Amino acid sequence: MVLSETAKRLMREHKLQHTTARKRLPPTRAGMTKKSYGCGFKFWTTVNFYEDTGLPGEVFVAIAKEGSDIAGLVDSVCITLSIALQYGVPWDVLREKYKFMRFGASTADEDENPSIIHAIAVSIDDIVQEKHSQLALNKSADE
Repeated sequence: MVLSETAKRLMREHKLQHTTARKRLPPTRAGMTKKSYGCGFKFWTTVNFYEDTGLPGEVFVAIAKEGSDIAGLVDSVCITLSIALQYGVPWDVLREKYKFMRFGASTADEDENPSIIHAIAVSIDDIVQEKHSQLALNKSADE
């Protein structure tokens, strides 16, 4: 596979290894779920982690508007995020692409309701940060 110059630059900047191997999570995995609100929606974000590294490997979002177009869009975003994580793309890289994402014209309440994708990215980031804090506490307790 030939990589573009942009892809090579991003790989250098984020210290990524080029791989075509997908690392799937085991059938039983540890995860965390958080209830959130954003853009007028109530949703639950679940992030499953690799046991050996504590890195996120899978994302699910259950949105209160099941069956709607927005639920289908959110499912598609979660599938894309999960596959990217399983191919080794760090959450930090993905977060920068999804956080602060806006759709449509700017509004007065944009800070309050930026977009559902932004709200999901914030929710995932909160879960990842909480997991990393737990791992750090466990590590310091073991020492």
